Amino acid sequence: MTQTDIIASQAYWDTRAPAFDDQYNGLDVRQMVTARTLDLIGSAKGKTILDLGVGTARLYRDNFQHFGHAKEIIGVELSGEMLARAETGMKDAGYHQFSSLNASYTEMDIAENSVDVVVSTLSLHHITDADKMSVLEQVTQALKPDGRLVIADQLNCTGDELTAQELQKKMVQTFFPEVPLEEALARTGHHKEYTCSLPGFASMVAELGFHVETETISDFVGIVAARRIA
Repeated sequence: MTQTDIIASQAYWDTRAPAFDDQYNGLDVRQMVTARTLDLIGSAKGKTILDLGVGTARLYRDNFQHFGHAKEIIGVELSGEMLARAETGMKDAGYHQFSSLNASYTEMDIAENSVDVVVSTLSLHHITDADKMSVLEQVTQALKPDGRLVIADQLNCTGDELTAQELQKKMVQTFFPEVPLEEALARTGHHKEYTCSLPGFASMVAELGFHVETETISDFVGIVAARRIA
């Protein structure tokens, strides 16, 4: 992403932040993603977790029983408005081990071999495939040997080649189901997204030395769960 793209994305998500939690509550697909993410992460006790695109930290705020005994939770988020809500919410939820990093994914500075689990839920499709690969290379270095990667994202899981217009239509049908189609398309048409296929994204991860498994949540949401091969 160019600096112009980063600034535009930051502004977009700052604008979305006040209503984000309400939208989160109303989406069945988010609840399905959360349930599978918790299962795939497994026990968080004593672990350092790096979350790419932590948003308002709902994954953790709503699941203290799962993450409350983590050693550290590092939330990376481009939007300052989102991150402010995350910091307040995590404190209110009882977390003392949450640290935040207000940066783009390509500007992270995470120590090598310091992270047990890397998590990202419905976020990486906002960066290009080239940037996805760059980010994956960074988190591979950050992960400890045998560390885990759990990424749920907006991915083409249909097995078919889809045009940009077809992908956008599937996106609004998935994430704005209560909004009339034409209105949703107009509302989101200016925001850049970079949806790749589930097999294509899994291949990126496998190239970096991971054992990879995939799951399909819907035609437009998939999960890549991977373990770094020590």
